[in-house]
Amino acid sequence: MVNDFIFAIIGEEMGFVGSCIVLGVLFLIIVECFLAAIFAPDMTGRMVCTGMAVLLTLQVFINVGVATELLPNTGIPLPFISSGLSSLLSLFGGMGFVLNVSLQRTRN
Repeated sequence: MVNDFIFAIIGEEMGFVGSCIVLGVLFLIIVECFLAAIFAPDMTGRMVCTGMAVLLTLQVFINVGVATELLPNTGIPLPFISSGLSSLLSLFGGMGFVLNVSLQRTRN
């Protein structure tokens, strides 16, 4: 399956630098989710943002672990890159919630 091993394809075509760029962009998205959780005005917003950050972290970790043969094949897609439509739509919906929470930041 090409979708499960998309990180291996990225590494083959773009090399180490391309793989680091992809992981760096995903890391920045995860950090922004955690920052939105820190500045969320209520506990529900914190939980939504933290949940999305943990979901993205686990999906990236498992997918890269499978692509580098450190973990057994599980079929978890790489967030925002693999072409699975249901995963992509649910991630976009979750990130929409995170963006909504981040627009309601409290200033101290």
